[in-house]
Amino acid sequence: MRKNTIGLILLIALIAAWSFVVGHAVRSLESPGNEAASSVTTSIRPTERVPGILAAVNEYRSTKHLSPLVLNDKLNSSSQAKAHDLVTSQYWSHIAPDGQTPWDFIQGAGYDYQTAGENLAKCYDSADTVVTAWIASPTHQAVLVADYADAGFGLQHNDRDNCDYVVGHFGTTLR
Repeated sequence: MRKNTIGLILLIALIAAWSFVVGHAVRSLESPGNEAASSVTTSIRPTERVPGILAAVNEYRSTKHLSPLVLNDKLNSSSQAKAHDLVTSQYWSHIAPDGQTPWDFIQGAGYDYQTAGENLAKCYDSADTVVTAWIASPTHQAVLVADYADAGFGLQHNDRDNCDYVVGHFGTTLR
């Protein structure tokens, strides 16, 4: 079952990456002053690196009668690592140039998942516009309404294109 779920999520991620190549990818979060939001925190409680994004995702999920997602430190770490890698390695894809997948980042942060997914966005001006773009994209919307329990978000500014890169990691832990 887990192998089929991972395969389906990988297919969704690959379709999303392909949509970017043909010019239908979403833009990502660009908001003045958000550079500080990309700093790593060590608090006991998870903190939101992209202010308002969890609330926007959960608001959308509520319209589909789905349970709200809970902010997870490990998914925050994995999504921040991916956002940093996108900027430092200069690529825009679910699969890194070195072959790392979203699931490599998620497992690398210590999140043992049953199911997991990733959404990317860049150059948007607010969390609401990121989530609106994800909703408008069938492959990204499928991630938002999947049977996940947890979420984490990363934010990294890219000086080369003057955009903020947003990564959303979503998952359900092994039971």
